[in-house]
Amino acid sequence: MKQPIKIAVIVPSLAPAGPARMAFDLALAMKDMVQMDFFFFEKENNALELPEATELFFAQLNTFEGYDIVHAHGFKADAYIWYHSKSIKAKKVNTLHDYVEEDLTYQYNRLISAIFWRVWKVLSSQQNAIVALSKHMRKYYQKLWQLEEVKVIPNTRVINKKAIANEEVSAQILSFKKPGHALLFSMAYVTERKGLDQVIRLLPLQTDLQFVHIGAGKELGALKSLANKFQVADRCLFIDSQPDAQLYLPLADALVLPSRSEGFPNALLEAAQLNVPSIASDIPVIKEYFTADEVFFFELENITSLGKAVKQCLDKGAETAKRAHKRFKKDLAPKVIAEKYLTLYQSLIEAEAH
Repeated sequence: MKQPIKIAVIVPSLAPAGPARMAFDLALAMKDMVQMDFFFFEKENNALELPEATELFFAQLNTFEGYDIVHAHGFKADAYIWYHSKSIKAKKVNTLHDYVEEDLTYQYNRLISAIFWRVWKVLSSQQNAIVALSKHMRKYYQKLWQLEEVKVIPNTRVINKKAIANEEVSAQILSFKKPGHALLFSMAYVTERKGLDQVIRLLPLQTDLQFVHIGAGKELGALKSLANKFQVADRCLFIDSQPDAQLYLPLADALVLPSRSEGFPNALLEAAQLNVPSIASDIPVIKEYFTADEVFFFELENITSLGKAVKQCLDKGAETAKRAHKRFKKDLAPKVIAEKYLTLYQSLIEAEAH
């Protein structure tokens, strides 16, 4: 019997969000197609439960002997492969999760961004295949890194059906909800890039709205200060990061994703699966995968436009949520994305054989 393709997946850490989560969901989707083993650099609190995962140390060589593919996620993984590239014989793939220049600017500053996107370009030079999450991202990297060949495969999202909501968190949200008010919900690591300040700026204009956010982040304090400044803190509830934060989505009237930049709108995939309507900024990557019949879009930085989208969502959200659910099943479901990666892996192995 033919042996399954064996893949070593390298992630920065086993954090329950970000690249590791995407790779973990892909592994779940491909469990009957290939063998995937995880390798990581940093230990995290509340890490994904992967008892067979192997810790890597940058200067310590792992040749990944016996693996057909080494699939890298993130800067450190690319750096490791570049540093040890002569000793790693497997075919190499990396998935780019963000718009590197923008992401590093928001996370650090323009100087760090200007240096590290150029370094990352060099580190990615040893890959046999580079994957972007959207056509828009592919064009971005073709221009920024002068790349000719970039594959496009979107993220998927596997919702853990065995996960159980924290009763205290659920009770906190339910007790926060006021009769006659609509509840907007977001879940993310709070940075300026996520654009959550726009939701705070809307609240004084629509007094029948409440806002719940789940997630920590370096800009969380600034977000709370803004809520105090606009005197809407009593209509905002900030909850620390929770495993499987999407479990609390059905308690809200709508998901709001007001991002200024987004590698991929993973939260929309969760909302679509759970039939929760969504409001999102009109940035290209989101509009590439969802239409205005499936998500309520607003013009970025335009609070009036955001308010209009919220009102439309609260009026017609159930209809659009059903259409978004169909979109997910057709184009973004785990099986669909798994087949795309399987095709990529097979093509690299077959090219080597010839």
